[in-house]
Amino acid sequence: MTIKINRQIIGIPAENAVLKIVIKFIDNFAHSFIIKLFTDYPLSTKMIKKFLEKLDLTRQEIKIYLAVLNSGSASIRKIAAETNINRGMVYESLKKLAQKGLITRSKTKKQEHFIAEDPEAIKTFLKNKIEKLADMENEISASLPRLKAFYRRVNQEPYIKIYEGAAGAKFILEDLLKTMKKKRNKEYFAYSSSNVQKHLCKNFSDFNDRRTAAGIKAKIIILGKNEQKKSEQSVSNGVKWLGEANSAPACVIIYDNKIAMFSLNKEDNLTSVLIEDPSLSAIHKAAFEKLWKSL
Repeated sequence: MTIKINRQIIGIPAENAVLKIVIKFIDNFAHSFIIKLFTDYPLSTKMIKKFLEKLDLTRQEIKIYLAVLNSGSASIRKIAAETNINRGMVYESLKKLAQKGLITRSKTKKQEHFIAEDPEAIKTFLKNKIEKLADMENEISASLPRLKAFYRRVNQEPYIKIYEGAAGAKFILEDLLKTMKKKRNKEYFAYSSSNVQKHLCKNFSDFNDRRTAAGIKAKIIILGKNEQKKSEQSVSNGVKWLGEANSAPACVIIYDNKIAMFSLNKEDNLTSVLIEDPSLSAIHKAAFEKLWKSL
């Protein structure tokens, strides 16, 4: 639906070129919103600038473009005076605006002037931008297999990643679920002090529900006071207790070829470390299994 507006009704001077650009792009706005937009000049100018910023024009380019648009035709000297931007920078911005099809140059024997194209040119610029993005998407899709091959090759080497805060811990736990869900043997091992375990569950409340739904099993050794008194239920659920005194606030999870370590500082902030190394993981798994059988 196209809305036609009588400029005289809403009191817009026909010679005001800054507002003309807005009129070109109001077809899809509600009439009540249009009345507000055009009767509040400072607001409309601000909205125009925001719109042009979305087209990847710099603030300097926007300032120069609107100055030329408002003047109709202007020399570099005049544009520099109106925008308070030095002539060298004005010239560079005008070249970029010309490349985008928004400004044209008119040269006479006496002086060089710059003229703003009809604001309809913005649609052409936007269309060209969309076409370039589509071409880029096709190129990325064609390149992804090779990029993934590089990624797999790099990730075959051992690495260590460090995360700060609850979001980092949750990222690792998400990786655990995603990784173990694909494995035939869906079991991981963990050492944990009871206070850290509570913190991890607090920041990822549905972790155990999702783990159970995915058929992922866990063997967990909790370091600290045996709160469940080694009940038959806790053993059957894959939990065993080690020691009586509460240990340092930390947790270690061994899954696939990875070792995840979490620690809690005095302010209850989590630091998480993720190590991927098949050899280290294998050693930790063997040590865990030995300790598990002895408990």
